[in-house]
Amino acid sequence: YNSVRSISLTELQEGDLVFFNTTGGGVSHVGFYLQNNKFVHSGSSTGVTVSDLTDPYWSKHYLKAGRLEKSENLAFFSKP
Repeated sequence: YNSVRSISLTELQEGDLVFFNTTGGGVSHVGFYLQNNKFVHSGSSTGVTVSDLTDPYWSKHYLKAGRLEKSENLAFFSKP
């Protein structure tokens, strides 16, 4: 959450991260942005799901969107 560059909803691109506070205690849920306000995420009871950022539940719990810089992406996902 603190390592990503904050971006506005209008700047979202595929692969950007969207953060939510669903419990009242800070970041508790994260998803990957797809396109057209859709994001993919997973919950313990729902499994992998595609949802819409404009859905009242998600818009109420939205915290911020962020983008990893390319160099951070490569270091984070590289094999040891």
